[in-house]
Amino acid sequence: MHHRYNDFKFAPAHSTYVYDAVDKRKSNVTTAPFWGFKINDHKPQLGDLVCRWRENPITSIDALPSGGFKSHCDIVVEIRDTEVRTLGGNVNQSVSIAAYPLNASGFLRPVNNVYGVLRNNF
Repeated sequence: MHHRYNDFKFAPAHSTYVYDAVDKRKSNVTTAPFWGFKINDHKPQLGDLVCRWRENPITSIDALPSGGFKSHCDIVVEIRDTEVRTLGGNVNQSVSIAAYPLNASGFLRPVNNVYGVLRNNF
């Protein structure tokens, strides 16, 4: 079956699709392209998005500030024993690989401004 991301909330502000992914998880919308999880509720997998805040600290994806916020999410492209590697674009006019550490159980650690993970449902 071929899935498309027609329901993805494309927008210049990353907060738009983060809000949507959290709302779709809370509403159990199984056709949503992404569901937003706290970092200790979902182990990142290939194709997931690691989200980090950019200006004002966000402690959890379930405690997002209302009215928008500065954020960035990168796509998980590699999983290792102690970290995931992501591919991200449009940061300083470039594309880059970043590493995010995992704890012993395989969940993202709360470092490098990481506040959530968007599970790729397809």
